[in-house]
Amino acid sequence: MRRVLLLLACWGLAVLSHPAGIRSSPVRPYQAPADQEITTEAIRDMKLRLVERINQDRTRMDQPPVSFLGDLSQLADEHCREMLQWDYVSHWNRAGLKPYMRYSSGGITDHTAENIASLKDTSFRPVMGHIWQEMIRRHESLLHEQAPDDLHRKSILNPQHTHVGIGLAYDETGMTLIEVFAGRYLSVAPLPRRAKLSEKVSLRAKSVSRDFKLEGISIFYDELPRPYSAGDLAATHSYGFPDAERILRRRLPSPYVYQGGGAGEIRVDPDESFVCEIEFFKKQPGVYTVVVWLKKDGAENKPFMATDISIFAG
Repeated sequence: MRRVLLLLACWGLAVLSHPAGIRSSPVRPYQAPADQEITTEAIRDMKLRLVERINQDRTRMDQPPVSFLGDLSQLADEHCREMLQWDYVSHWNRAGLKPYMRYSSGGITDHTAENIASLKDTSFRPVMGHIWQEMIRRHESLLHEQAPDDLHRKSILNPQHTHVGIGLAYDETGMTLIEVFAGRYLSVAPLPRRAKLSEKVSLRAKSVSRDFKLEGISIFYDELPRPYSAGDLAATHSYGFPDAERILRRRLPSPYVYQGGGAGEIRVDPDESFVCEIEFFKKQPGVYTVVVWLKKDGAENKPFMATDISIFAG
């Protein structure tokens, strides 16, 4: 039995897809015997080869290349292993954490977008050549989506992504693959991932380029996660930020104020470094996720999300 499941990146929908009819490019053979011993170095080499393939696809669409992130890959590996072990496919984990909570808890501050592809196949052969071929097939099934159901493809080709992590797990029953993209535009000072509601937490960060200007900061509130059962996980589809949001704005010079009042909460220095206090605005336990919005110089450019920093407050 062979079953393929694809899950979309942030703001997407779940799609059940079969490889029949996918317009595929020839799979580049893995340059090693198919039965070669599977080592840590060999797995890393396959991941780097997949990043090469992603960059070939991005180059064909005139998009800049992405760089491989080892720490992001390790966190994606953990989720792949859990999904394979417990036979589920979801952006949520068994502890009930969404992707931005998982990656933030592992030390990532960048905004991320996660694509998941899963293959369940009782005839799966966990050997080097076969794993590589299935990695490429899973990637191509994401890449060759057609509008309007093409959010995987948009994530792969998003020009704002600068890095990618590759998660992989496999056994005799199949394989799970994650391509998690990130945009690294800020240098962020260490920030606690757990805090008391009464604690004062400040965000200090600086843009890696003065071409990118701070537009504002959103703080999103989720209730504290609860463990998910198999049924809960099966019922999940897309993920996104909740409706509960507090918006912070860059401070205006005196005597200017924003329409509606207030001069803004974020102090921004000439080098585009900035600092502001993170408000636990619901004043109740939960997960407060800090999303910094940046905008590249130029009237035609739109603001984009640059961070996902989840703080568990209680």
